Amino acid sequence: MANFILDFYCHESKLAIELDGSIHNSEDQKLYDRERDEMIQELGIKVVRFKNEEVFKTLAIVLNKIQSELKIRFKSSPNGEDLGGANS
Repeated sequence: MANFILDFYCHESKLAIELDGSIHNSEDQKLYDRERDEMIQELGIKVVRFKNEEVFKTLAIVLNKIQSELKIRFKSSPNGEDLGGANS
């Protein structure tokens, strides 16, 4: 996307999920990530970041956050599309 490789991307919801390892803790990397996210967001894509530790230690919380983001994105879509399936 915009010459960047995204960790995960859902085209229908225009939602990008980025998983950040320890390299993302450096100030240079944080600046790069912010600038990169801004460029991607200019395309109408929401970027959500999680630290790797969050995924490994609190996967259910991460998945709930992603599901909530998807519901928000779909409800605000021009077609009013719904997620369908469980918990929608």
